[in-house]
Amino acid sequence: MTSYRSSRMLATALTTLVAAPMLAVALPAVSAHAESQTVASIARNEVGGTCSDYNCQYPGAWCAEFTRWVWNKAGANTSGISAAAVSIYQYGKNKGTLHSTPQVGDAVLYDRDGSLNDGDADHVNIVVAVSGDDIQTVGGNESGGVRFRSWFNWKTNSSPVGAGRALAFVGPAGLAETPTAPVSKAGDLFHATRLVDGSWEGFAPLNGFGGAAFFNASQESIAATPDGSTQTLATGNDGKLYHTARYADRSWTGWAPLAGYDGAADFAAKDQAITGMGNGDAHVMAIGNDSKIYENTRFKNGTWAGWTPVGAWQAKKIATAGLPDGSTQTLIVGNDGNLYHATRSVEGTWTGWNAV
Repeated sequence: MTSYRSSRMLATALTTLVAAPMLAVALPAVSAHAESQTVASIARNEVGGTCSDYNCQYPGAWCAEFTRWVWNKAGANTSGISAAAVSIYQYGKNKGTLHSTPQVGDAVLYDRDGSLNDGDADHVNIVVAVSGDDIQTVGGNESGGVRFRSWFNWKTNSSPVGAGRALAFVGPAGLAETPTAPVSKAGDLFHATRLVDGSWEGFAPLNGFGGAAFFNASQESIAATPDGSTQTLATGNDGKLYHTARYADRSWTGWAPLAGYDGAADFAAKDQAITGMGNGDAHVMAIGNDSKIYENTRFKNGTWAGWTPVGAWQAKKIATAGLPDGSTQTLIVGNDGNLYHATRSVEGTWTGWNAV
């Protein structure tokens, strides 16, 4: 987890503010700006980015620089925003967009002290969805990069990155847009978490690829890995395979297309499956558009082994499961409609397909 001590030190060094009254009683309840789906779309599209992508000057504390970059790309007036998170608070006061309830496109300011009276802020990120008191955010300098955070109650929960409570919301000034809420359609992917006590968190849409609000897919599969993350594989409506990971801290890597076989740019598949392995890797099986069977591995460090064909067999459907000894068991429905099974050893060798 990235430390935010540098954010606090930077804010204090770069910004001098007149002490403000407690936000809980001082801020208006209604925003001075309309919801910005444009800001949300841009922010979602940057999930997975790093400091260098935004020409940030302070690699240890660049959350405000990321927010400024997103707002600027959306066409907002960002004058007055520095690399200090608390400069966004002053910006909101000056522009008349400081308020106490969230809207899409807002910057949300966090502080461990429970007040911005000391003239600093520990963190800032961008609100990309609102449902009652629950929000979704995208922020820079979170776990080393730009991360998406799924639903959390901003009134009762601390920041998803441990940077204190949400104390204020600031809208971007100068945007000329007519807000249009994205509409889900059949095939869009949603995610929910079943907690240890048996209760469920509500379903939320998974971010789309390339800035889309939703990810529309013809098929998806999911697997858990020992570090507490989940690995999701999906076949987009373009027929290509995409992957995203949800870490234990609830952040997402964002969708990325899988590179193709033998130098191809993409991998298109008729069917696919993924399983978590005891060593932290995730093993992927897929049926290519040539109906042949391929395997791939996502290592626990986030890199990929690349596709390898598994013999010359062809199949219609595929499923796979990892075992504690490091082997995998795979089932296919062959082109003859029959069910076949094969085992992949820890060393990577296959037994060959046998009819079930």
